[in-house]
Amino acid sequence: MAMPDSPSKERIGFLGLGIMGSRMAANVARAGFPLTVWTHTPGKAERWAAEHSATAVDTPAAVAERVRQSAETIAAGLDIVGAFAIEFFLAGDDLLVNEIAPRVHNTGHYSLDATTISQYEAHVRAICDLPLVPPRMLVPAVVMVNILGGGNGDDLGGVNDLLRDPDVALHMYGKAHAALRRKMGHFTVLGSDADDALRKAEAGRRKLHWIDNRALSRA
Repeated sequence: MAMPDSPSKERIGFLGLGIMGSRMAANVARAGFPLTVWTHTPGKAERWAAEHSATAVDTPAAVAERVRQSAETIAAGLDIVGAFAIEFFLAGDDLLVNEIAPRVHNTGHYSLDATTISQYEAHVRAICDLPLVPPRMLVPAVVMVNILGGGNGDDLGGVNDLLRDPDVALHMYGKAHAALRRKMGHFTVLGSDADDALRKAEAGRRKLHWIDNRALSRA
């Protein structure tokens, strides 16, 4: 059951409950804000909402249209050419802009493997005044999982097991030190539907772990 809205804190809307998103949403909930959540799989949103005294909704379609209109207004006002990302917060009925990133963005990396034109190609086309066409999904569903440093080793184990799945593409960023929560790479999972992609993404995440070879060499 969702807790009633606090008279001093507006209800917050949160879209996406991935590895990082679910942690961010949990922090908002712990701060005492009434929370409405949505993610690609309704069952997952409902389970998360029950655990955190939040409310789950089936679709963010109306919010997505407001986001699109706001993004177009911002892009026109700032005379932006190329890819850019905006982070929004939904506070009650107010759509709040938290961050503007005038560049390709981590949240769009899935396009490297799952769409006809990646965000990188779209960006280059835009700044070179080449024809822009809407990207199309190549598969019914895709999930991207960030690989974060654990602060306990710099070598990633389990890569061979991960890559045995033909629907997985791994991208590492060439960073030497896997500091705690540092983005070291990501992998993309293609699926027949959202549940299939999420299931394979969770299985892939469990295969990866950090290894401290310095400790092994000292042993």
